[in-house]
Amino acid sequence: MDRGLDTKTATGKLMLNVLGSVAQFERKMMLERERDGIITAKAQGKYKGRKPTAQAKKAEVVAMLAEGGSERGLGNFGKVGLSGGLGKNKANYLPEPHLR
Repeated sequence: MDRGLDTKTATGKLMLNVLGSVAQFERKMMLERERDGIITAKAQGKYKGRKPTAQAKKAEVVAMLAEGGSERGLGNFGKVGLSGGLGKNKANYLPEPHLR
């Protein structure tokens, strides 16, 4: 993509920095408006946030693993993947070794 900016010149570098600053400003403004909207919606009781699906299914996942279920098989269980579900912290969800 050629925007006609020659970053080898002082003017080209200035324009690139100005464009980058405007993009950063716009991003910050968008996040600020989003935060304000969420605060307003919460005050009106309209914003509840995202429903925590992985934590809601924790007991079922633990039972499935305790019965010998595989981690790969858990990926098909309720769309809870390894990164969003247990991931590398599987040991935190399994019962103590003497209870298995």
